[in-house]
Amino acid sequence: MDQQSSPFFGSTITSVDEQKKLFVDTCFHAKRTYHRPYATIMSTKTQLKADDNMSHKGIIQDNLTKSDPNLEINQVIEERAVYRVIGKLTYRLTACAYCHTRNMVKNGFKTVYIRDIPFNNKPIILQIAKQRFLCKACHRSTIAQTKLVKKHAQLTQRLKFSLINYLVQDLAVDHVAQKLNASPVSVNRIVTELHEQWIHPQAALPTHLSFDEVRTTQHQMSFLAINAENGDLVTLLPDRLAKNIISHFERRYSLAVRQAVKSVVLDFNSSYHTFVKRLFPNAKIIADRFHLIQMLNRVINQTRISVMHQFNWHSRQYRLLKYYWKLYLKPFEQLETKRPFWRKHLKDRLTAAQIVAQGINIAPEFAQVYEVAQALAAAIRNHHPAKLIKLLKTKTQNLALNTLLKTFNIRVKAITNALHSPLSNGRIEGIIRKIKQIKRTAYGYRNWQHFRDRILIEFSFKTKKRKPIRR
Repeated sequence: MDQQSSPFFGSTITSVDEQKKLFVDTCFHAKRTYHRPYATIMSTKTQLKADDNMSHKGIIQDNLTKSDPNLEINQVIEERAVYRVIGKLTYRLTACAYCHTRNMVKNGFKTVYIRDIPFNNKPIILQIAKQRFLCKACHRSTIAQTKLVKKHAQLTQRLKFSLINYLVQDLAVDHVAQKLNASPVSVNRIVTELHEQWIHPQAALPTHLSFDEVRTTQHQMSFLAINAENGDLVTLLPDRLAKNIISHFERRYSLAVRQAVKSVVLDFNSSYHTFVKRLFPNAKIIADRFHLIQMLNRVINQTRISVMHQFNWHSRQYRLLKYYWKLYLKPFEQLETKRPFWRKHLKDRLTAAQIVAQGINIAPEFAQVYEVAQALAAAIRNHHPAKLIKLLKTKTQNLALNTLLKTFNIRVKAITNALHSPLSNGRIEGIIRKIKQIKRTAYGYRNWQHFRDRILIEFSFKTKKRKPIRR
């Protein structure tokens, strides 16, 4: 057999048997040669993991030692679900806290268990032996204290303040408690403490206020007031009774402070209009433009439905008013007039303007309501108070439109102020949406105080949103 060049080590094979033998030897050699580096790599990974665990323990130990120099850390044990830190807290105490005599002696240790901020997704339990001291004069004993935790507390101070980072993220109390290795009762208690320590009522009122109400606990409507310019929360009351609102502002703010308020943005809640001038003598009442348009749309819908029910549901008139109701609420000048589309409910090609024109011509009453409502909405959008006042004198036979015009005439001053001012209730409506989301996340609140504290904390501690770092 001719010699063949072997692919193994560049040797020359003279026979098939030698080729087989060389193949077996090479495989054995490769296994023996390359298995050891593989084992070395695996052992290196294991060692790196062990070193990494040691670094975690070192970080925990170094952090606690820097927090309190009197705290001596003896051991950091990583268990399956927790880091257990074993240490000792001792220092020299000279004077008694009760009789103030300088006759203190050390009197053993007392072991306490304290929970700290989780590290590496594992809770940290501090098993600290605190030094006990005995006064020989009054025979009273005391125990060593650390700034890491308050007296008689089991949660560290930094664990309590880390709650703020979670509470502003719209998380449920149970979820926050699970993340921080605490109970839901402890979280609620800490929320109350944070509210009492850090959130205080404002000494002065903003120049422009915005009032509204929101449903809170037990289906009760609560009064809400904010700064109309920047959306800062001013007050949140458990109900919306006029006497309680008046009492709150008169008791908390002096007349001079309330006289500095220049405007108050309101919806058409009649009870608010009765006491605004009493509380804020120099303030202008501004009607919210969104509610004005909403009331106009409601009148159009009521009239459209009443006319629609006069026809059979198979008829063209019924279908014109039934299936294209959104077009009647849109400004007529914004409707499509050039490109017709196939309308499957009408079996015809029509533009949006043609549909509305045919719909309002079904009944003269609907045509009049539509024209007046469209003219009022255009005057509000274009800020034309003179045109609006002229339209409010319109005489119609429609009961819903007459009621609306009567309401607008009563609040004509607030409506004209709205046309001259850029302020609206847009910010407070957004805050109400966030409050509803807080309530929805927690599946409702039963305790009003807990709900109020959670709302105030979430809106008082504002976090700056950061963009992701890509490089």
